[in-house]
Amino acid sequence: MIWPHDDNASLIAFYGDPSRRVFAQNLVPFTPPWRMSYKDDDGRVTPVKHFVVHRKCFDALTRIFAAIWTAYGRDQARIEADNLHWFGGCYAQRNVRGSSEKLSCHAFAAAIDIDPEHEPMNRNHISRMPQIVIDAFKAEGAFWGGDFKTRQDPMHFQFATE
Repeated sequence: MIWPHDDNASLIAFYGDPSRRVFAQNLVPFTPPWRMSYKDDDGRVTPVKHFVVHRKCFDALTRIFAAIWTAYGRDQARIEADNLHWFGGCYAQRNVRGSSEKLSCHAFAAAIDIDPEHEPMNRNHISRMPQIVIDAFKAEGAFWGGDFKTRQDPMHFQFATE
């Protein structure tokens, strides 16, 4: 699949307008093949059984997660050793951090954050995200936030090009 450019007009043309009620018809549940959890700001851990993703991203995300799961030998302990069990979010109605106009790819359910605690935003290209994960996303045409030019976001993978 050829993903849209990461600008409001291109994202809306491809995914639909997330401000319209009908957009919800595009959201489908995705169940990851390994156990994932979300840690809130107070440190409370909640298991993530599934999360919603845009239907246009579902097949690519399925192949990505299957490739990662296979590369890790379908071993939950290995997944956890690399912190890939920490879910940081997918669908969220919001703008890009620091912007009052630019919609986030999360607003389209076309982005996912993995391991937010250990992969924070930075400007120094610092990341411990395993190359296996980066390569699995890139093989499906997804863009890795660690490759953003100005402010890197290594937890972030999106189905839109910069």
